[in-house]
Formats: sequence, structure tokens, C-alpha cells
Amino acid sequence: MDRKWAVDCTMRELVDIWNISFEGYAVDVKMTPATMIERVANENLDLTRSVVCFERGKPAGIVMNSFREIDGKNYAWNGGTGIPVAFRGKGVSRYLMGSVDQVYKDNNVDIAVLEAISSNEKAINLYEKNGYVIDNRLKFLKAEKIVKSKLTSPTKYQIEDIPKEKIQSLSFYREEVPWQNQLKSLKGAECKWLVEDGSPVAYAVYRSSYDQLGSLERVVLHQCSIDSKSVEGEEKIRLLLADVFQVEKGDFPRVISNFPVDDGWFIEIFQKMGFEELIEQVYMKKIY
Repeated sequence: MDRKWAVDCTMRELVDIWNISFEGYAVDVKMTPATMIERVANENLDLTRSVVCFERGKPAGIVMNSFREIDGKNYAWNGGTGIPVAFRGKGVSRYLMGSVDQVYKDNNVDIAVLEAISSNEKAINLYEKNGYVIDNRLKFLKAEKIVKSKLTSPTKYQIEDIPKEKIQSLSFYREEVPWQNQLKSLKGAECKWLVEDGSPVAYAVYRSSYDQLGSLERVVLHQCSIDSKSVEGEEKIRLLLADVFQVEKGDFPRVISNFPVDDGWFIEIFQKMGFEELIEQVYMKKIY
């Protein structure tokens, strides 16, 4: 088995290796050169420390890595482990994970994280054998139409558009969230916070996408937090999210991305608003 860094591949080679390595995957993650470049930039994928392996000149697997400092610790994120169909079940995954483990050790990683689809038992077992444990579960949820709350009292609060970086100063801001929901991964994202008596008490970070005619076609929520989870807190969140998801615009896809299941208070609110689960992932960690 031969190994080289992703940076030593041309962009076309890298995209082709990625696409054949994820054939038959439960979710379509096929990429083009344009989407690969965008993903590398958005998620800080480090091509100098991402691994591609070959068997007799044929692509046999790939692992994309990203590195960040979070709460004073060095984190690494496995942004995708893929193996072409012809090489699955032949020990390539063990080789890849061993190579990546050494990369993390060489770069003084404190904590490694990754996600895997909850139904992908083979992948989860592989990661567990390599020292990862399930730390949380993450849900993707979707609604076309939002159920409006009867609780909201909009005159009590103000909703403001702000630069997303401002939420980092809030006492209830969470820095460690799933990688693709972290602020560094959300270039171009929008942010709103809800103000009560002059102080922000809740926030939401999201992305809106528009069609070629400028009509809103999709809103994806990436982060949402509040200072106090209570009946009144539910009122605040539902008011804030009604604004974020633009309920007055009628039916179109609203998505909640990778929201932690252990935050059941939020999940219950999302369900009351009409959201249903699309897919669930496990969030796994390895401590070095």
C-alpha cells in the first residue's frame, strides 16, 4: 500500500478519488472541483495532512482532515473516510486509520472528532476499534411549513441582525459544536440575536440560499442557544426562529443541521414547530 498527501494530487484527481471512494454511501456526497474547493475553504480541510492511499497505482482510500484550536485544545476532525468498492473489506480502513492516528500524534492533537451515520454500524465499529467513543448523537431535521406559536409576545423583545462573531462574547455561547456548524466553517452565514431589556438572551446562526431570480429557496439553521431554558425561553426561541425561517414566506425547505440530541429541550421545540427527522449521526471522540 502506497500513501501520499492529498496536496500532491491534482484537483481533478482528488475529486475523482473522493467520488469513487464514496460510491454507494447512504448520503450523496459526490463533489465537483468547484464544490471541493468550496469545502476545503469552508471547513479548513488541510490537504497537506489529509491522506490518500493507493494499491498498485489504483486509488484505495482517502481521509480528509482539518485542525483547529477549540477551548485551548488542539482538535482534529476527520472530514470523511472513504474506500472504493473494489477495496472494501480488504484491510484498507485499518491502514487508513493507523496513518491518520500517526498524523494526529505528530501534530500534537488533544482530541479527534468525527461523525458517522447512525445506521452505518461497520464504520462505527471501525472507529470504536481505533479508540473513538460515541459522545453524542446529531439530528438533521426538516420542515416545509412552520407551526406558529401561540405564546409569542413580540413587543417584549427585539430581534437584531448582527455579525456572527459577536456571539462569542456571550456567556451561553458554545464553542465546541459539530465541525461544520462552527463559526469558522460558516463563511457568509447570517446571525440574529433576541434582545430583552437591552441584553441579548438567545441567538441563531444560519444560512439562506436563493434561486437565480433572487427568491428565497432554503434556510439552514447551524447554531441556536439561549441563556435560560424555560417556558418563557421557549417563547423567545420560537419567536427568534420564526424570524430566521421567515414564516411569512410560505412553504419552502427549512433545515436544522447536525443538532445535538442531548439538548432535548431544543429538539422538543423544533418538533412543536413542525420539524421531522431526516437523518441521525453519531458524534465520536478520541482523547489523545
